[in-house]
Amino acid sequence: MHASGTGNGEATLVSAGAGGWNLHWSYDCSNAAGGRGVFIVDVFKADHSPDTAAPGLFEQGTKDTAVYHVPGAGRFYLEVTSTCRWTLEGES
Repeated sequence: MHASGTGNGEATLVSAGAGGWNLHWSYDCSNAAGGRGVFIVDVFKADHSPDTAAPGLFEQGTKDTAVYHVPGAGRFYLEVTSTCRWTLEGES
């Protein structure tokens, strides 16, 4: 799964194994007003109920990149709330 955008967005990922999957993420707010912004990723299960094992992440600043591990297998729905450019890459 690969998704990118500017501002709010969404993506789906199908996890291949019971060990979970890694979400590689990055955001860049350098072109936003004031050069700073927010980047929020909420993780939901396929039925759109919150994933309590890995609810998501919240970042604010100019830019950053990292990996977020989501335990468990199955289909997941990701919802992005942001004022910045962002990318998501899912890896089982």
